[in-house]
Amino acid sequence: MNSILLAAQATPQQGGLPIGILYILMLGLGFYFLILKPQKKQQKAMQNMMEELKVGDDIVTKSGVSGTVLEIDDVYFTIETGNNGTQIKYLKYALSYIVKPVPGYEHFEEQEEEFVDENSVPTTEEELFIEQEKERRL
Repeated sequence: MNSILLAAQATPQQGGLPIGILYILMLGLGFYFLILKPQKKQQKAMQNMMEELKVGDDIVTKSGVSGTVLEIDDVYFTIETGNNGTQIKYLKYALSYIVKPVPGYEHFEEQEEEFVDENSVPTTEEELFIEQEKERRL
């Protein structure tokens, strides 16, 4: 028991840092690299996105509203939503992301065919008759 008390009261060697200070430094470095640095990186990316915002961009706000940018000033931007021409003015900080076209998507739209659901319910008497005939043959 006495040896434990003596070890606890012992002073660190000359020229070395006490273990407690080393732990505090490690904790501070971990806090910086795990929390502060990623946050600064995210803020810089958001600032760059707000700077590259231009009239005509399709955007989505943090509240989930999407539209096309009509006006931009230092603090606000105005978007048009929907087909009826509704205009909404937002703070630039409400911008979530700018919608960018996916490369090759235009090619996909050209090849898209009409989807026919095999399990669709017949709506007319003629379709119903055809479905019944198919079932009889099976």
